[in-house]
Amino acid sequence: MPASTNATILTLIPKKPGASMITDYKPISCLNTLYKVVSRLLVRRLKPILPALILPNQTAFGPKRITIKVDIAKAFDSVSWDFLLNCLEGLELPEEYRKWLKACICTTNFTVGYNGMVQGYFKGKRGLRQGDPLSPYLFVIAMNCLSLMLNKAAEEKKFTYHKGCAGSKLTHLCFADDLLIFVEGTLNSVQNVLQVLLEFQKRSGLAVSVQKSSFFAAGVSEAECDLIKFSTGMPQGTLPVRYLGVPLCSKKLSIANCEMLIQQVKTRLTSWSSKSLSFAGRLLLIKTMIAGISTFWCSSFVLPKACIKRINSLCSVFLWQGNLKLITRQEFRGSVWVAWFRAEILQGSLSNFWIVKPNQRNSWLINKLLRMREVVYPWIKLRVGNGRNCRFWTDNWSPFGNIQNYLLGNEGSRLGIPMAATLASLHRRDQWRLPPARSDNLVSLQTHLTTISITNQEDYYEWEIEGHVSKKYGTGDVYRQLRGEMITVPWAKVVWCGGGIPKHSLLAWLFTLNRCPTRDRILGWGLQTDPVCLLCNIEPESRDHLLFDCEVSWRIWSPMARRCNLQPSRSWNTLYNNCSLSH
Repeated sequence: MPASTNATILTLIPKKPGASMITDYKPISCLNTLYKVVSRLLVRRLKPILPALILPNQTAFGPKRITIKVDIAKAFDSVSWDFLLNCLEGLELPEEYRKWLKACICTTNFTVGYNGMVQGYFKGKRGLRQGDPLSPYLFVIAMNCLSLMLNKAAEEKKFTYHKGCAGSKLTHLCFADDLLIFVEGTLNSVQNVLQVLLEFQKRSGLAVSVQKSSFFAAGVSEAECDLIKFSTGMPQGTLPVRYLGVPLCSKKLSIANCEMLIQQVKTRLTSWSSKSLSFAGRLLLIKTMIAGISTFWCSSFVLPKACIKRINSLCSVFLWQGNLKLITRQEFRGSVWVAWFRAEILQGSLSNFWIVKPNQRNSWLINKLLRMREVVYPWIKLRVGNGRNCRFWTDNWSPFGNIQNYLLGNEGSRLGIPMAATLASLHRRDQWRLPPARSDNLVSLQTHLTTISITNQEDYYEWEIEGHVSKKYGTGDVYRQLRGEMITVPWAKVVWCGGGIPKHSLLAWLFTLNRCPTRDRILGWGLQTDPVCLLCNIEPESRDHLLFDCEVSWRIWSPMARRCNLQPSRSWNTLYNNCSLSH
């Protein structure tokens, strides 16, 4: 690869306000367009096959147990090129493809951009460039080696599994350089984990900062914790701890735990001057950036109502110091968590989601999820195939819902059907093996069973909400169902039309609600201003006058209406009613 193509300008971005040392800056690589084209082409080839090459740990406290939060110093900047190339070779990627990757990684030349000047010219020897589309994927490949080493050490019993992770054989979670390791709460297990990390450092160049790492213990005595701190040099942390930008809590979130979220929203809003943005610009900022931050937290937690009110208040003030209700009214390999939930909460095949009970040993979030079952149960339908995974008593496979409730809870003992029985176990030699019916409900159930044909296909689930059937979970459908019916206005589709310019739609919305700062409204706020219309300088200015009654406005609107084949009107109510009836 030509040197000019792989030339890189390093831009130093401060990590915090008042940065004064070189370690307070993050080096971001500014790459030229030609290199980015090559890099993205390589990414497009690597991305589809990466999930098959990487362990699922790389996504996302009884007995003595410890969680270690590992800090990898200068992660992207420290990766050994030789180690990374060996990893690529071990994945058996095509040789020609590896040559292209090597050319991208190992022919790097740097200059440093500082105070508007470009200084120096030197070659790189290690590390991945932050800003290169390839870097995140290559770093995941490097960290996959650590995943393999940790899993192998656990299998060889060099350290013992965390009590809550033994069933799923989960040793760690890794998202880029954010690493959590779960082990038994003993000094021997912690020391052996650190030994694995030291061995990984020798191979990859990725060094663990023991002083910045920390461990979190449960069921471990204070003396044992002191011994671990003294032997390893690693401090003991306290919950809540921040991981992937959100706090890890064992209890329900409080408003104090959400202060970092509220502060983050404040920072984003105050970084933009509301005076320099239009209404449409402010609305777009709230819908994209602020809503994105809140949604990220909501994907992990149920936010307290007080937190939601404060965020809504901040956004409302930023938008126009109005009422946010006016806006909101109109407008399997992959999951380590699922595997852990099945192993630890559902206990494998001995229990299932519909009958397992909340437990004090579970986190509040797990218990909250279990208590939501009654709400979502009617929407999750099991479609019967071979019947092997369809539980007779608890799955929603019939039009009668939960069979145990349908038979009033007391027929089960008389029928003699086990609680864990499946439909397949009740269907033998092409016949349903059920005792004689002793109630009208049981007669209806047996009649329905005669309409079901057992096939060789697997049972599967579908979401059915208000007649809409889908095999995939839809957040929007569930949200609308939980939210319930909301008041709609007849003019909404006219104002918020799909092809409209956002600025025009927002102005139309404000005029429809009579919220624009016309002079009659400004006087109503107690502010002193001339009430006369600025255009005609005759009549008092109001919404109706400004748009229709003013002679200057009329001379503009009436020709435009005729060109659009519309009948011009000088009445706001007439126009409003016509728009409402047309949609």
